[in-house]
Amino acid sequence: MTGNNDQRGEKMQGDRACVPTQEKSAHVLALEAMLREHARSNPSQQLEQKTGPNPLETRPARNESDQEAPFNRYSSEAHHESTACRANSEAGTNPASRERSLSARAFDALSRREYSRQELMRKLGPWAEDETVLLRLLDKLQVDGYLSDQRYVDARLHARQMRYGSQKILYELRLQGIDESLLTAAADFLQTTELARARTVWQKKFTELPQTQTGRARQWRYLQARGFGTDIIRRVMRGEGEDQ
Repeated sequence: MTGNNDQRGEKMQGDRACVPTQEKSAHVLALEAMLREHARSNPSQQLEQKTGPNPLETRPARNESDQEAPFNRYSSEAHHESTACRANSEAGTNPASRERSLSARAFDALSRREYSRQELMRKLGPWAEDETVLLRLLDKLQVDGYLSDQRYVDARLHARQMRYGSQKILYELRLQGIDESLLTAAADFLQTTELARARTVWQKKFTELPQTQTGRARQWRYLQARGFGTDIIRRVMRGEGEDQ
């Protein structure tokens, strides 16, 4: 009985007792390892020593984003100021500088190809604050010989006549504000070679005259889309101009 009571007492005492020294050490070591792992995975929560007269005083560590915030702010402000300065420089600060800017844009465009007056006016319009300034610039360019509707017409005829008929070419010139007198002269010039040019355009696409109604309609639509008139297309379909 005494032995049973001793065993029962030892068991109860074991239930109430603390964890043995060796088991407690292992438990504490595991807890410390867990805390170190948590600290490594959350560096922003670490504390850094604060320099100063009291080395024991601490403050939360700043992460990289906090350190870069002032630089990002100043960089953004500098970019904004640079963009504003560039816009002001391009637009000009007074009417005289804007007129010079328009002149530079006009000469840059005319150095690439010929423009009609109306086409160049549309191109420069978004940059002109005052339409009077733009009109004065266009007048000066025409007087000085830099801008010419006649040269524009000649350039367009040279570039388009071997690929398109007179109807399409004249329509494009009219859209660019070409005067009717220049259009009439261009139409007379194109009419003298219209059949030969239509025949050349047709030969680049087809090798023989159509033998069926479907083939005839297909070739007819092709020449019509290229801007040739009904009379010229009919003559090509009959084989006229074959020796030319």
